[in-house]
Amino acid sequence: MLKSMKSITVILLISFVAVFFAGCGNSARDSALVGAVIGTGIGAIAGGDGTSMLIGGTIGSGIGYWLGSQQEQNETVAVRNQELNSLSAQKNSKTVWIENSNGSRTPVRITRSGTDYIGPNNEHYASLPTEQQLRSAYGF
Repeated sequence: MLKSMKSITVILLISFVAVFFAGCGNSARDSALVGAVIGTGIGAIAGGDGTSMLIGGTIGSGIGYWLGSQQEQNETVAVRNQELNSLSAQKNSKTVWIENSNGSRTPVRITRSGTDYIGPNNEHYASLPTEQQLRSAYGF
């Protein structure tokens, strides 16, 4: 009984430390730490001795690290896709400046879609609209 209480106390202590430090680094390291805690707990429950806890912690750490690495890779791919989409949108758009009656200028972003051009209010143009065409809708 005393041995299992010590194991539970060690597991709880390690768990609190893991929770405290989770989020202070990258996903792989954090996941490895959480995996080690879970594996150590499983090892303590299954075998009840230090060797079982060590084996469980090692296996849990490896699995946690692998899962965290996969998450980091997915996040990196998502960021790169957002950057590519942004660059693509910039490449397919043009800003037409409208000179207003008070001398100020208003930018109007026109996006190319196939052979058409689309304005900010989703209006379609067969060719790139001129400042004159846009002034009535976007100028003052």
